[in-house]
Amino acid sequence: MVATANKPDVAKNENGNLDKLITDSMDSNKYELTVLAMKWARHLKKQEEFRNLPVAEIIGKAMGDVIAGKVSCKQVKEALEKDTAVLTQPEIFAPVKNKEKEKKEKAKAKDKKKK
Repeated sequence: MVATANKPDVAKNENGNLDKLITDSMDSNKYELTVLAMKWARHLKKQEEFRNLPVAEIIGKAMGDVIAGKVSCKQVKEALEKDTAVLTQPEIFAPVKNKEKEKKEKAKAKDKKKK
């Protein structure tokens, strides 16, 4: 887990400057925490409640969650693995593959008619 030296109360600072919050609360691993927050933001964007929010708000929420310790590195990893598992399920892509196959068959049929 990525740890921070101090974890400020992000709820109190939501109206404040996010940049200041980041620089004040992060120690030497601020780049690791930033990467972790971007991964968390990618996961949040897929959640129903965050789909219609602007990306800047999602990133702010993710940064706040990571800085405050509301989400751990392990939780982010597990969430991303679940997201990836959903995307790689074969039944999700079956209709797409069938349509591609149909297009190829139609193209072959047209070529045969032309000859």
